[in-house]
Amino acid sequence: MRLEGVYCPVPTPFSEGSLAPDKLAENLAQWNRSELAGYVLLGSTGETPFLSNREKIRLIESARVAVPASKQLIVGTGLEATAATVAFTREVAGFGVDAVLVLTPHYYKSQMTGQALIRHYTDVADASPLPVLLYNVPMFTGLDMPAEAIVALSQHENIVGIKDSTSQIAKLEQVLEHAAPGFRVLVGNAMLFLPGLVLGAQGAILAVSSLATQLCVEICRCVQTGALEAARKAFSTMAAVAREVVTPFGIAGIKAALDLLGYYGGPPRAPLLPVTTEQKQRIREVLSTRGLIEKGQKQRRTRTN
Repeated sequence: MRLEGVYCPVPTPFSEGSLAPDKLAENLAQWNRSELAGYVLLGSTGETPFLSNREKIRLIESARVAVPASKQLIVGTGLEATAATVAFTREVAGFGVDAVLVLTPHYYKSQMTGQALIRHYTDVADASPLPVLLYNVPMFTGLDMPAEAIVALSQHENIVGIKDSTSQIAKLEQVLEHAAPGFRVLVGNAMLFLPGLVLGAQGAILAVSSLATQLCVEICRCVQTGALEAARKAFSTMAAVAREVVTPFGIAGIKAALDLLGYYGGPPRAPLLPVTTEQKQRIREVLSTRGLIEKGQKQRRTRTN
């Protein structure tokens, strides 16, 4: 499959503690107007650890209807056990998604050696009816997949790429240099987006792309056309939004920002707490200063909770 460009990791909308699939469809309808390459459902930004299996399937069904054929739909299926990951991956394949993103098993992290991860992903890829992307996000798992394991797994015909959310530029370069031809590297760390593209990464899956969608798309396009100064300027603004909203306020901050931008953000699911009134005002100031919303502009939708 063709994997390049910017993919938006979709936040899961909740209303009064329950899923709000109608709001998911509304958000996707707005993002569909952009030049995003596609979406990632059931990732870290989607609060996946807080979802039941039934809720996951309901989200996939809703998203599949709302995402046009021109954009790819990637779904997170990684679970702790290899057998459970295989079973859920096979179940997801029945809903017409394009690929699966498989998180590293990490509960027994001291035992998750390079060899253990190679065996896990090989077994999953052998059994998967869909192309598999590796998902390395030490920020949440506490486990960093070794570059040597990534390179080894890149040889598997059904493992098509990786979302790498580390901050290690040297490791990223090592993978890009030694991975099998056709293996796609998607940057998952906003601060490495531009450097990663310049080094040869094919795209990114970034939480900030749900907020600064056009900026992220523009950065990718500018690098592809060699307009590096324009890419640098767009990256500076995007990085500020990531640094001043996504990093300090997390999922709750992303959802508050979506509300301010005219999407549906809504509350995070407990035990995550919503942002405070003061934090929401700070988020509004950042979005205004960075040009995502104009000062004094009347929002398409106003939310106070």
